[in-house]
Amino acid sequence: MDGLLLVGFLQSSFAGFIILTKQDRQRQEHILGLWLILIAAELGLKILDSFFPEVRLFKFDTILLPMLQGPFILLYTRFLTSENPDFRTRDLLHMLPLVYGTILFFVFRNASSFLKGPVSEMSASSKSILISYVLNIILINLLYVVLALRLVNRYKQLMVNRFSVYDSRNNMVWLRFVQVFSLLVPLLFVLSSFLYLEVIHLHVNPGFSLNLGLTLLSFVVGYFGYNQSSVFPHKSSTLEGRQPAVGKAYTKSGMGSEGEVALMDRISQFVVRDKAFLDPELTIYRIGEVLEVPHYHVTQAINRVEGKNFYTYINALRVAEVKRKMQAGEAKQYTLLALALDCGFASKTTFNTVFKKLEGVTPTQYKKEISNLSGQK
Repeated sequence: MDGLLLVGFLQSSFAGFIILTKQDRQRQEHILGLWLILIAAELGLKILDSFFPEVRLFKFDTILLPMLQGPFILLYTRFLTSENPDFRTRDLLHMLPLVYGTILFFVFRNASSFLKGPVSEMSASSKSILISYVLNIILINLLYVVLALRLVNRYKQLMVNRFSVYDSRNNMVWLRFVQVFSLLVPLLFVLSSFLYLEVIHLHVNPGFSLNLGLTLLSFVVGYFGYNQSSVFPHKSSTLEGRQPAVGKAYTKSGMGSEGEVALMDRISQFVVRDKAFLDPELTIYRIGEVLEVPHYHVTQAINRVEGKNFYTYINALRVAEVKRKMQAGEAKQYTLLALALDCGFASKTTFNTVFKKLEGVTPTQYKKEISNLSGQK
């Protein structure tokens, strides 16, 4: 038995158990834990198949993961990147690939294995299994990964109107990697199987690439998923209710232009006059909570009155504060990093990126310009 199978099985089983038994589990963690258990089941069936190759039911692993991995990726992404995720009746449609795969498995379970030799020597039934298997792996998983990537892109657009910080806690870079990698795993297996059967005819089982990919996938998903908490508030305020569908002109929000201006004045008083922008953890939800208004009204007021998204609005105030301190000579005793942190930025990278985008020069260049102007006076 391949030791890699055992490592992957134990690792994914342990990670799934730890996540499913966490206290105060969030909804996306239920999906994550079940996803890891699914990988463990896939590898477990492979282990059983190595001991009892004559039992065809153990070969169900060729259907189980390829048909369910895509739905799990999509559901996990949706629950992690949505403000108010919930199970919907139509989510049951994601089980259709598994139903189709199960029918395929039991119809052809007595056919000869499609890994016995070159495709040209296979029987018609074996070729049918092979073609269906490959098409399902590629097309179904590709479809789900594309849909999951679209959800992450939608989340990025949402994020700039919710958070004032963009870092490893909420940028979902790791999730993008997992989505693409999860698609590469079956593709690599298909490619290595083709080379094994038709081209190179090596005596190395092409299943090794699949086992290695699944082991790595379970490690990455388990590690990052365990450490990834929900980026949105756990409990919605009673003020929030159900967010109305918002069009380009916010016509369904119930707040007119006068209301937007009045609310923006209250926002400015809290954010600017009270210097709430210095809080690196400031979010739209925090402002809504303090002002006792729905967070989407805060977003609407900032977008319409200021003409900016929340992220740009808050970080522009932070940049202005940095510039004020530089011009007043208050920054001489500070490093640029200390100055950035003091003005509300969470990291030097974000500070440099935002400053350069808004001012056209780096903070270092701007500081030198200020020093040169001061020296000329």
